[in-house]
Amino acid sequence: MLLNLVARSLLAKLLLIFICGLAAVLVLQLTIRQYSILPQLELLEKQSDLKDLQRIVSSVDRLFDELDSVVYDNAVWDEMYKVVEQKDIDYLKQNYFIKESYLTLNINGFYFYDKQHALITGLSTDGQFTPLSANVFDAPNEQIVSLILTTEEESKASQLAQVKKRGFIEIDKKLAMFVSSNIIPSAGRGESRGTMLVWRFVNQKVQSQLSDLTQLKVVLSKGSDRNVSLSAQSIRENKVALERFHRDEQSNLSLTFSDIYHQPLLAVSYKAPKRMFDDRLFDTALIGASAGILVILALMFCTLNKIVVQPILELQKTIRRVLNLGDYTQTTGMKRNDEIGRLAFMVDTLFNNVFTQQAELIKHNIKLKELSDTDELTGIANRRSLENYLGHLSEETLYVPESLSVLMIDVDHFKLYNDHYGHAAGDEALKEVASTIEDLTRSHYDMVARYGGEEFSVLLRKANKSRAVKVANKLCQSIFLLRIPHESSPTSEYLTISIGVASCPPKHKCNNKQLFEAADEALYQAKSNGRNQVVSRECD
Repeated sequence: MLLNLVARSLLAKLLLIFICGLAAVLVLQLTIRQYSILPQLELLEKQSDLKDLQRIVSSVDRLFDELDSVVYDNAVWDEMYKVVEQKDIDYLKQNYFIKESYLTLNINGFYFYDKQHALITGLSTDGQFTPLSANVFDAPNEQIVSLILTTEEESKASQLAQVKKRGFIEIDKKLAMFVSSNIIPSAGRGESRGTMLVWRFVNQKVQSQLSDLTQLKVVLSKGSDRNVSLSAQSIRENKVALERFHRDEQSNLSLTFSDIYHQPLLAVSYKAPKRMFDDRLFDTALIGASAGILVILALMFCTLNKIVVQPILELQKTIRRVLNLGDYTQTTGMKRNDEIGRLAFMVDTLFNNVFTQQAELIKHNIKLKELSDTDELTGIANRRSLENYLGHLSEETLYVPESLSVLMIDVDHFKLYNDHYGHAAGDEALKEVASTIEDLTRSHYDMVARYGGEEFSVLLRKANKSRAVKVANKLCQSIFLLRIPHESSPTSEYLTISIGVASCPPKHKCNNKQLFEAADEALYQAKSNGRNQVVSRECD
């Protein structure tokens, strides 16, 4: 019965074709999503996560490099070579056991050993320079000696060059990191006279340093989590199998660092960014696309039912009427003479025109946006772009967890410069000033804009008043060092700038107007004080 109906009815055939088409499209979409799209998205996510973990490993190595630099500057030195050889304890205490050195370098201990690994002298302290016991360094056993101190055999194996050791160790049930080196002459080669060792606790300050270096909110913990499948060593050796590592249920990523005994001692973790895609097989987009396809097929079925036979003559009349009115934008080049051919041609032409016009409109809009946001002379952002950027930070106020500063910059006596050297030379001078300002700011955080005429503005994110003043003074000095002649200037023989600095403290509400007014007032004061200087104030 059903087969007979399909065989005799064109509408039944069309309906069967549409149902089969819908099922085929749905199966195809599911197959592509399951075996192509989702695996690729997950791979990209894992590659991005791996780069974050690689950044963490590199940042930890940089923390070790800080200690390494301290050790190298002192262990490879003729003076230290003699002091250790003579076991001059007084010299070592006077020059190394200094509170300011410990606190400034974030170091908890200096130790010096002779070539037989006997302790000459050493001092371990807490974060407040209170002495504490560190038996692992004060009285190292044979195993510790072989793992953290340098030996004559290692020195000979390196052909009397510097031998360094570094790693993590547990001190009084707390995490610590150390770097040691044999003590050799300043030439960088010679018989070792002993070992110098520097160490620090892996504390909140180290965690903050690591967060700043990686730009990730990392958490340090002791030991290893059973869910951690990656080690720092596997990342260094590029032996990470992407299919094996993954985020945990809370989207945390972790890796471990081993101690000198090759046991996991330090776990570093951070909360990964929220997944940017839906990993469900039937996600919203797929359901929406399927519904859209169903609607389209239903409309096509209804349309064909209504227009394939009966309305075709009416459509022809409509087309002739449009052509008679002189609307040649729908002229066809098709060779078909039937009504379906004419309809298909008209639809193709319409879509082609719409597409062409949209593409051209987008192209012009992009170019117009670039022109409207960029200063034509200097190539940096203009005032409009700066205001738009500030608008993105907040609609009415700037309420940020970090400090925010604004620099208002004015080229001193620029009108006199133009009058003396001409506008072409003035334009070149502005280009040099803009380029110098841009070179001395951080592209990821700061924004440089030409505010108007000879005025420039710099928005410094994550910059308190102290840092903003330092940047401003550096800009003043650098512009002066360009040594652009300015014979008509009453301030200097070279082109100079004046800078007003306004800062908004962390978590303090400062609206755009207040911040820029404060910077303008500071600039006015700098110009009143004689120019070529920096004046700063905080936003009220």
